[in-house]
Amino acid sequence: MNIIRIIKSLLSNSNLGNTSLEEGMLLLEDAKCPYCHSNFEKPLSRKKACPVCRQDVFVRTLPFKNEKDRIRVAVTEQKAKNIDIAWAKEKGAYDEMQTRWTSRA
Repeated sequence: MNIIRIIKSLLSNSNLGNTSLEEGMLLLEDAKCPYCHSNFEKPLSRKKACPVCRQDVFVRTLPFKNEKDRIRVAVTEQKAKNIDIAWAKEKGAYDEMQTRWTSRA
């Protein structure tokens, strides 16, 4: 499912009671790994390896229009890249991001 559609759905329905936003994406306050769903001791504030599955868990803020709609999530590496792309498109910097990524290859 497209991340922008999920965000719009969340904001319009206000169904944040369901902590599983999309596979590989969990609310940051839940302090769970999006890969294996094991618990962290405390909510994450930045990237950290899961103590159980050893996968890197990334912290991202979903794109928003108003500060009150801000949602922080713990995500897989692929979801982090998708959110970064969504932010770049929102800010009009997607072409620049693509140029940077292709120049690294």
